[in-house]
Amino acid sequence: MANLYWPKWKQFRSERARRAAFERGLAQAEADATEVLLVSHGHCLDGAGAAIVTLRALGRDRVGVATCQPSDMQRVLEFYAGVPGRGRTLMVADLSMNAQQFENILAALRRLKEDGWRLEWRDHHHKQWEAIDHDRLHEVLDALVVNDDATESGASLQQQAVARKDRFAKRLAETIRDRDLWWNETPDSETLEYAMTRMGEEAFIEHFLDKGAKDLVVDDVVAAAATGERQETERQAKRLLGRARLFRTRDGEAVGVVYGWLPKNVGLHRLLQRDDVQVAVNVRPNGHMSLRSRKGADVCQEVASRFDGGGHPNASGGTLGLRGMRYGWYVLRRGRVRRVRQVAMEGVRRLEARKEG
Repeated sequence: MANLYWPKWKQFRSERARRAAFERGLAQAEADATEVLLVSHGHCLDGAGAAIVTLRALGRDRVGVATCQPSDMQRVLEFYAGVPGRGRTLMVADLSMNAQQFENILAALRRLKEDGWRLEWRDHHHKQWEAIDHDRLHEVLDALVVNDDATESGASLQQQAVARKDRFAKRLAETIRDRDLWWNETPDSETLEYAMTRMGEEAFIEHFLDKGAKDLVVDDVVAAAATGERQETERQAKRLLGRARLFRTRDGEAVGVVYGWLPKNVGLHRLLQRDDVQVAVNVRPNGHMSLRSRKGADVCQEVASRFDGGGHPNASGGTLGLRGMRYGWYVLRRGRVRRVRQVAMEGVRRLEARKEG
């Protein structure tokens, strides 16, 4: 599996070094793909789940896995557009369509098709697909599945497509879906998210590849990893949330912004527990951000779309385009970056417009 993202301590490498590492990862994934190349959502439990069910169903010796973010899709597909397909299948899982990149992505998909690739795309971030011409995509894709009623996740869509008879994969995908859609009906789904953070994406995926039908989704290894991560999360969240800044609307409601490596789901939802906070934003030192909002303040996807991102109405992500040491932890924490203020005030404006509308 090609890991296309840097550990935290490498996040401030130069853009040139980051690009070179990213492209080396893409090339390695293609080299591993004797029959299937899977492009999945990186640093995401749901994306990891899509990789697990695909590797289990089709075989780790046949599948190469590259992980990236939705904003990288044009870049990734254009990279592979010059590589002969030789009858192989390129699958995209748990990655949404960026409307601003649509024409270039479509052109890259056409080149891939001409070069002998079979193309499949499955996603569940339906808001990102509303302005997309699906008919033009159907002309070039062999399979396009977009869940538009918030009942499936990337992992569950991929499981239904390639691992329908794998009972363990089905249980795992359904547990991951419980967390990704924030249903939280079983504590196992939260445990999986903590465990993946602790173990790392590659080790987490490897752990589940040889499980049998009767094996537990949360075994002793996963439970122990999750316990350690919960303890670290509590310490980290307490420290960072104490530094959160609030940007208020005219009627006193607030967008809360916190800076640093905050465990996003737990930390942001804890910030939302404050009575006046409607939208919570975590800006990380690598320039990426995550947004969560209360029900009724369904503006996350709208805000993220202004910052080369997207997702769901109440949960999304994007990038502020911050790179290099000069955008380090201290600068972000003090809120002295213009783009940080922009995302906060965009959230304020969207809240106000929704209330006035």
